[in-house]
Amino acid sequence: MRELFNSSNYYFNPYALPSFIVGSYCFFLGIYVWSRNKKILGFSLFTLTFPTAIWLLTVGMALLCKNTLIAYYWYKICYAWVSFISIGSLFISLCLTGKIERKGERAFLLM
Repeated sequence: MRELFNSSNYYFNPYALPSFIVGSYCFFLGIYVWSRNKKILGFSLFTLTFPTAIWLLTVGMALLCKNTLIAYYWYKICYAWVSFISIGSLFISLCLTGKIERKGERAFLLM
């Protein structure tokens, strides 16, 4: 775990920049929309953009790695968060179609 945050295990890779830029944009877009719209639709967009941002940021970190074992660890985190993107997509589509209208109904995410 100490090796994960050791700067000598990373190098600059220009192919990682798009992942960092788009991942940061997704994260701040979700925060911005949720802060402006405290209703269920704002939260549902955040549940879609947050896992997408984590996925893109971890891909960027894996592309920066010199050590393959550390890159493997970042990819394990990456693919764990990819599964949450589909849950966010389901949640936002249920909100947009009117199937979920109150904040109390978001408990289905805990299933």
